[in-house]
Amino acid sequence: MMHQIEKKQTGEPHRAFGVRTLQRLAQFMAVLTLLLVPMSTFAASEAPGWLEETMFASGKINTVVMVVSVVLIGLAIWMFTLDRKIGKLESHTEELKKK
Repeated sequence: MMHQIEKKQTGEPHRAFGVRTLQRLAQFMAVLTLLLVPMSTFAASEAPGWLEETMFASGKINTVVMVVSVVLIGLAIWMFTLDRKIGKLESHTEELKKK
């Protein structure tokens, strides 16, 4: 579904998703892709003997993978929200400078 372009009072077109937002989304998707590629590579490789005995045999590897995944996802969300807040502050300071 295409987002309709509305006119602001200043005469500039207003889009639902700005260019900067789309650039950030593209960067986020690139980083996510680069993070997921090694995971598939490691999943295909065979684990060492000591790792099989300690982590795989007792079922602890699933817990470790989930904890690491949650931490990485949490960091990604935190970075995304921080980037949005910084962007809002930058636009606010630019507006103040224009006045």
